[in-house]
Parts: sequence; structure tokens; C-alpha cells
Amino acid sequence: MRPSLLLPALLVLQGACGPSGAPGTPGGTASLTVAPETQRVLAGTGPITLRATLVGDTTPIAWALSGPGTIGATSGPETTYTPPSSVDAETLATVTASAGTGLSAAVQITVAPAGGMDVTGRVVGPTGVALSGLTVGIGTRSVVTGADGRFAIAGVAPPYDLEVVLAGTPTLAGRYEGLTRSDPTIVFLWLFTTGEPNTATIAGTISGGDSVGTAGDFTAAIFSTADVRFDLTAIGGTSRNNPFTLPVAWFGPESITAAVHVLQWKSPRPGQPPTEYTGYGVHEGIALARGAAVEGADVALTAPGNAEIGGTVVPPDGYTVLSKALAVELAGLTAIPLGHVDTADRDFTFAVPDGIPATTSVTAEAQLVGAGTTFRRVSGLAPRRMDVSVALPTPALPVAPADGARDVTAGSEFSWTPLQNGVHFAVFNGGGGAPGVYVVTAGTHTRMPELPGGSTYHWYVGGFGPYDSVDAVTTGANLFPVLGDSVETVSEARSFVVQ
Repeated sequence: MRPSLLLPALLVLQGACGPSGAPGTPGGTASLTVAPETQRVLAGTGPITLRATLVGDTTPIAWALSGPGTIGATSGPETTYTPPSSVDAETLATVTASAGTGLSAAVQITVAPAGGMDVTGRVVGPTGVALSGLTVGIGTRSVVTGADGRFAIAGVAPPYDLEVVLAGTPTLAGRYEGLTRSDPTIVFLWLFTTGEPNTATIAGTISGGDSVGTAGDFTAAIFSTADVRFDLTAIGGTSRNNPFTLPVAWFGPESITAAVHVLQWKSPRPGQPPTEYTGYGVHEGIALARGAAVEGADVALTAPGNAEIGGTVVPPDGYTVLSKALAVELAGLTAIPLGHVDTADRDFTFAVPDGIPATTSVTAEAQLVGAGTTFRRVSGLAPRRMDVSVALPTPALPVAPADGARDVTAGSEFSWTPLQNGVHFAVFNGGGGAPGVYVVTAGTHTRMPELPGGSTYHWYVGGFGPYDSVDAVTTGANLFPVLGDSVETVSEARSFVVQ
């Protein structure tokens, strides 16, 4: 399982700026989707943008409105909807995109009476940790997040754009466009935490299975808990560290209940997928507190069954498959990457354990040099599943301005191609002490944020799916989950000079 593509790319650009969704439908079946699928607006507010994605058909897309309000374009991949000036009560409007014979998809829009709503939200880092002391702005109003990351701004008319700013050198900001929910949880990508994690250690002895340290065997002790969100935490077992000591860290409550899983497998060398599984065991119910050094978390291994999974990667036209990676998902709580095959072959077969509380996932990655990289993870795979299809989406790719443009000014439009069933992250970074900004939007364009004149910037477009709106990104769920189906793409970077 490869890590998220977008976050490392963002952090690399922050440090040094050098040059640089649901998946597409396989098998030729035509499909039509719209984004967003639902929206809430206030009467008397400005237009919102709706987009349609047609796959496997070249028929023109037509738009039609049922209900109050007006639409802009009646054909093409995008249109706008403008709500009526007033309504007496919440009213439903439906904008339908259609193409060909029998292809249609609708956006359900709730038009509410005019009057602002109170936005009460929270700002967290990529691991879900509350971020305090950040400035949150909507329109002309701004507040500072409290110790729990929370903020409140009254009298907001949806849809609205929300900006989070971390002051300093450089200033770092994130803008979330087109929100309609009153309770957003904003994942601020520039900062992981403003506090310290809880830490502890878990020690024990591994018995059973093959002797730990046997040539050709690999043994891993893996931490899990159902109480809080946590990063993958594991330690390899060798003849020199059995008994083992596993350092763990988590944010949130100081006391949690944890488990240690131990998985043992054979592989020709590190990084290559297993050929056989020789042991599995778990020690559950470990009471863990901040600063604790727990001993006696012994794990006895028994031999699991062995099975296979297999399937095919379906890359976009012109893209070359880079890798297929296997991970084992333990007890629905965490996933441990076990190996990858870095070839252009599209077909894959992996050995997987059977008879233990685990599923597996396959992550495929493909690239078109000079364009972008795309990956998809297919999760929850049971042993003996041999028909896995990993269909990779075409990445969102920059359209304008041209690479190396020198006529970019405040308010210049940046545009890109859409990621089907996904949202877009346009990232702008000047390196050094220059401000860094990213914009999250379901649309295919944004205006350049305020950037210092004369600066050379690099920008790229990332995409995440499956999401149908920015509201869906701000529910509070993990933006980088280790479990579940996911799609992610990253374009190659372009440069421009700010006038």
C-alpha cells in the first residue's frame, strides 16, 4: 500500500520548488455523472457551478431545470444554477444532465429562504488532531480557532468559501470553495499538530510459527486500537528483538484499549510480496495509558491458511502501470503494506492469508510522463477473489495558464480537466519564505490567491475520490484513510511568475 500521493507532493513543494472520482468505467460501458449530486443554497444568492462527466460516449450533454431558478448553459460539460430571488419555504429544484439514449443524472438543489446560517466548525490536521490558533475567515469575517480547533461565524449565506491561515514565515493558507454545510471539519494540510501526542511502549514475546529470525521469514508486530485514529505503527521482529518493544503514539484520550497483532510470512527479499504465510496471532485488551511501559503482551502464533487473490489493472489510455502493491487489513482497524511489484504488467496475483480476521487491499499506480500520476486502492478483498479490477481514473491536469506564464496577475483564472467523482486540490507554492496556498474545489477552475508580485511559483492539481462535493470532504472523516476504496491523482507541476 503506497502512501497518499498528494500530501508528500505538497510538502516537497513547500520545501523546495524545482521544475518539475470513481474510476473510469471499464469495458466500454457509457456512464454519466454529475457533481455535486446535492446542494443547498439560499434564495437571492449568486450562481453555483454544476458539472457533468460523460464516459464511453461522445453524445453532447444537455441540461434541463425543473423547479424555481434559472440555469446558464443548456449544453456542454458545465452549467450554472441561479436560485430565485425569494421563496416562502424550502423548495426543491432539479437540474438534470442527459446524453445519448437513457443516460441522465440529476443535481438535487434545496433552495432555502434568504437569511444567513451559523457556521460552527473545527480545524484539524491530516491525522485528525485539533489545530488551535489558526485564523478562519468567511467573507469579511474572521475568528481564531480555540484549543479544541473549533470556530463559529454567524450570518453566512451558502454556498460560501472558507479560508484557514497559519501565520508565520512563510504564511500558509487553505481555501475551501463552495461549502454549504453549517458544521464543516476542515483538514488543514500544511500542519499536522499544534500539540504533543500521547506515547507509550508495549513489550512482549512472540512464540509459535517459525522461529523469529528464520532466513527468508519476515515477522511484524502491529499496533491497533478502536478508540482513536492512529497512524500505522509496527516493528519488525528478528532474533535480536524477541522479546519485542513496540513504541506507539496517539492523539486524544490519555487512556485507550489496544491490541498487538503479529503476522509472519515468507518472501524472497524485503519489499517483495509474500509467497507464504507461516504465523498469525493477536494480544487484545491491552490497557494503555500515556507514558506507560506495558509488559507481558505476549503473542502466540498459529499457522494461517494460504490463498490467492488476482486481477487486472486498467490504466487510462497512454498511461503506463508503475506498480501493484498488497496490504493486509487487520481487524478492520489498520493495514500493513507487505510488498509491491514494480512492473508495467497489468495482471497480478498475490498470496494472501486465510482464516484470520483480515482482508486485503491492492493499490495500483500508473503514470503518463509529463502529465500526471494516478492510483486507486481496492479494499476489503477476501481470499480467493480472482476477478479484481483496478480501474485507474484519468488525473485532473492543468489547462491554464501555460507552463512558464509570466503574465499572471491577482484574479487570473487557473483551470484544469476534471477528475470524475472527485474533488480537486490546486496547490500554489513559491518556496523559501513565500506564502503557500492550496484551494479545494469541486469545480475545474479557481482564481489566483493573493501572492507577492515578482515571485516565481509552482502549482499542480491533486484529486481525491470518491467525493461529489467539498461538503463531502469536510464531514470529519479521515482524508487519508488506510482502509477503504480510494482514488487519488497528482498532476505534474507548472510554473508561473506573478506580475
